[in-house]
Amino acid sequence: MVASDELLPQAVLRSIGDKLYEKRKVAALEVEQVVKRLAAAGEHHRGALLCLAAATVGLGEPSEGYLRQIVPPVLASFTDQDSRVRYYACESLYNIAKVSREGFVVFFSEAFDAMFRLCADSESNVQNAVTFLDNLVKDIVTASPQFSVDAFIPKLRDYMRVTNPYKRQFLISWVAVLESVPDLDLLAYLPELLDGLLNLLSDPNSPSSLGGIEVEKAEIRVSAQKVLMEFLVEIQVSRTVDWVALSAILVDKAGSQAEHMRITSRPP
Repeated sequence: MVASDELLPQAVLRSIGDKLYEKRKVAALEVEQVVKRLAAAGEHHRGALLCLAAATVGLGEPSEGYLRQIVPPVLASFTDQDSRVRYYACESLYNIAKVSREGFVVFFSEAFDAMFRLCADSESNVQNAVTFLDNLVKDIVTASPQFSVDAFIPKLRDYMRVTNPYKRQFLISWVAVLESVPDLDLLAYLPELLDGLLNLLSDPNSPSSLGGIEVEKAEIRVSAQKVLMEFLVEIQVSRTVDWVALSAILVDKAGSQAEHMRITSRPP
């Protein structure tokens, strides 16, 4: 992914938010020239998205009010038919999130939806851009006191019904990250996630290729099993497990026709 500071010199990025009008003016002219070059090359959307990202950098610590004007147009570009625009949208949102950090958390739900759509994009460069953005968003929200796990878990649970292998891997990675946060008791949410995690053990997809990246059923199964084992370790030392809810799910899955799901659900 190309960061804003690779298109604009650091001096320009600093000057965009300078207290002195003259410095801001010179920096704005530099941004204008970059946008003109992109426009001349036919990359109009990239120029517009760059302007939004540059504006955010210039604000330093943009308020929620400013971000509510900047972020929605970028998120809207995630659904553009042109793969280049989708890539630039990921690039711009990355730079916006990087500078706004805590302020970005209020847009997490919309950003997650956008990344979830594009993680299975037909273009590998867009997939890679989503990966960079996703890693940054994970770092931001898992360190934020504003991040609401209660609000996020139902979305995560419902999305686990998908069969696309890339989307499944994307969701498992989020469960794994949340499980690794020391101050977060994800075990309390296991009754909402267990059914979906067990379903991932019997991935319905044949080995497939999307965007030039191979995804095997075994990869998804191994990732799901690893997360389930981490939960099992926690269960063995915890006294606050909802055994009734978990047992009902396990009993149901123990009768599954899917071998890996059935074996995992049954007692040893």
